[in-house]
Amino acid sequence: MITTREAIEQERRILKAMDTGAGEARPLMAADVAATRLAELAAPRELNHQQLAAAIQIVSSPDRIVLVQGRAGAGKSTMLQPIAKAEAIDATARMLSAEGKDALLLTADVKGDAKALAFQNKMVADLKTDTGLEAMTAHAFIFRNEKFLNGEGSAEAFAARKAELAGVYLILDEGSMISNEQMDKLTAIANLMEVGRLAIIGDRKQLNPIDAGKSFSLMQARAIQDQLPVSEVNINMRQKTEEMRLVADLADAGNVRGAIAILGDRVIESDDRIGDAANAWLALSAEQRDKTTLLPSSRDGRAEANQIIQDGLKAEGTLQGAGRAFNVRETVQLTREEYRYARNWRQAQFLEVGSRDNGLGLAKGDYRIARIFDNGKVDLVDMRGKKHRVEPIKIDPTGKLNRLKLSNEKRIEVHEGERIRWTDSDKRDGRGMLNATIASVEKVTAEGITVKLASGELRELQNGDKMLKRMDLAYAINTHMAQGITNETVFSVMGARESNLSNARAFLVNHTRQQNDVRLFTDDKTKLVAQLENNRGDKSSALEVIGELAVEKILSGKGKDFSPAPPVDLDKPSGSSDLDRKLDLSGLADLDVRGSEPKTESKATDLSSPDPSPDKDTGKSPASPAPAAPREEPQLDRSKGLEL
Repeated sequence: MITTREAIEQERRILKAMDTGAGEARPLMAADVAATRLAELAAPRELNHQQLAAAIQIVSSPDRIVLVQGRAGAGKSTMLQPIAKAEAIDATARMLSAEGKDALLLTADVKGDAKALAFQNKMVADLKTDTGLEAMTAHAFIFRNEKFLNGEGSAEAFAARKAELAGVYLILDEGSMISNEQMDKLTAIANLMEVGRLAIIGDRKQLNPIDAGKSFSLMQARAIQDQLPVSEVNINMRQKTEEMRLVADLADAGNVRGAIAILGDRVIESDDRIGDAANAWLALSAEQRDKTTLLPSSRDGRAEANQIIQDGLKAEGTLQGAGRAFNVRETVQLTREEYRYARNWRQAQFLEVGSRDNGLGLAKGDYRIARIFDNGKVDLVDMRGKKHRVEPIKIDPTGKLNRLKLSNEKRIEVHEGERIRWTDSDKRDGRGMLNATIASVEKVTAEGITVKLASGELRELQNGDKMLKRMDLAYAINTHMAQGITNETVFSVMGARESNLSNARAFLVNHTRQQNDVRLFTDDKTKLVAQLENNRGDKSSALEVIGELAVEKILSGKGKDFSPAPPVDLDKPSGSSDLDRKLDLSGLADLDVRGSEPKTESKATDLSSPDPSPDKDTGKSPASPAPAAPREEPQLDRSKGLEL
């Protein structure tokens, strides 16, 4: 296994940020007071002892960065609700105090300063609903503030932003999905702006980041090694039946074989697993369909399931009218580094350029890929017919690619009554169409369509609206979208031959979403078990590779002391290392768990990040505190992973 100097230094910065924030928090209350106060604020719900302990740690710890490890279905959102109320009360009291007034609190239904951060827009929407906190994607928050790390913001802008963020509580949910690059920037911003708290909540056993690193696991291992607190919330609150609790508990313990054995005849073996799953969903009543989530592993499987369901809904009369066909775009799943090699562009029809700052000298717009040469050059044709020749290798490997996308075009038909999802965001003028969120089609005309957003608001999309190219059918969704959601029933579709997509982490996510029932559709149960046991979906951190921090050994209770290693000569081939092992998740000794060495998992990435509104600030950042030096980005993990 290999890594880079940049990746090593990035992980060291993340750990250093934890040290920098030690003793620098703004606690809301003392722990003894918090025990009673948070229980009161949680009413009429009652927090279990683990939820309450984690909540107390978040509001009372003297350290800026607090980690909470919470298994799937442990009620992490429930735990956050009294924290949000406590912070809102505190914010109101501080505001009144600043105005020389005494606070007489009559209600906790007030808005505070705390901000919730999440990996994607669907999670953001759920956080807003569940906690009432102001929420945004982690990407949007970083985009808004990273210029102050790089010396690109004016002194006045820095002072204003610090005044806005100093003392504020930041709550990051689904922390396991945050890459090293994002965590590096997020922790640096938190320290630079002197926020009151950065609480990072997630489950290290679920999906790893799409991009390089596993920062949440890294930070937990360092905290455990240094005997610092990591709150754990592991009581299963989601599943409503004994069988479903067993399935979820075994999946959480890494015992795939045991979980599938408990499923029994809920495992459906079929040569047409996707068709059978889609038809099983169609056989449900309209009410049951809304309570059932369909989760195919692959992009092609999702498209096939969506088409089968759409045809079935048309045949039964649920979808009305003749419908309209639209050409929509799908982003090709490539890592940053893969963008720099022309051979990978063969997978795409178009290059979409969202900014002139792209390294290729191209103006903003769409370009058709006309020809790819063996020498690494690519011929493009813009929408006016003008030809351009570019060299992808000139793309800055440490630059931003969120406005540069390779994509393909496909044709979908949309009818009145259709369920769709957005594949990009449009936040202009409060339009509220957010990537990965669901909408329904209310009206289809020759002039455009009318949609109802998840919020219930209506939006009219006239012909030519860019969002008409940024939608897809949404009867089936992918595992990355599913992490964090709950539904009564789940239809999981996993193929034994999907060697890169079927792994233990994906199995854990798919089989812990359900409250009452889960069905597994597969081509071969025996081979699927072997595949899942052979591919745990793990990756190694840079510090694991060089032997500086044995992350997985520490997390499994088998680690050695943390000992910073001297700089490593990365030009020399590394010898064999026992760090290249599977994550030891097995916790039930009486059940048969087969251990085998994992296959390295390649993570593909959707480079179409949310499109936050850029700040207008320009100039240079203040001399004090001095912003960090420009940050180098590590090489990406090239392992295979879930398709988005």
